[in-house]
Amino acid sequence: MVGLSLRLDVKFSNFNEFYIYYLSKHMHLWTRRGHVAGTMLAAVLLLLSLVKRGSVACAVGAPILGYGVAWASDVAVEGITPTSFNHPWWSFRANMKLVKDVLCGEQTV
Repeated sequence: MVGLSLRLDVKFSNFNEFYIYYLSKHMHLWTRRGHVAGTMLAAVLLLLSLVKRGSVACAVGAPILGYGVAWASDVAVEGITPTSFNHPWWSFRANMKLVKDVLCGEQTV
């Protein structure tokens, strides 16, 4: 039996190159919606942790639930391994840019 892998080793020299790659991995609207929803959920939980004066449950739950929703959309909608597994810092930054672009009307969801 012959196996074939189409996995490409993609290299980036700067964030702008990575962001183009990131958007290509998040083409479906429901994936982007999942990322925006996850980020908004995390932001609300972080705000609640401040309002409740140090609520550990909200502070700990924020990244867990936020990333959980985003990763679920990557797997369920795009059928990909989340980019944050291989490029955690650039993926976080790209997600923040995506959310900003959506909120400013520069990207559609």
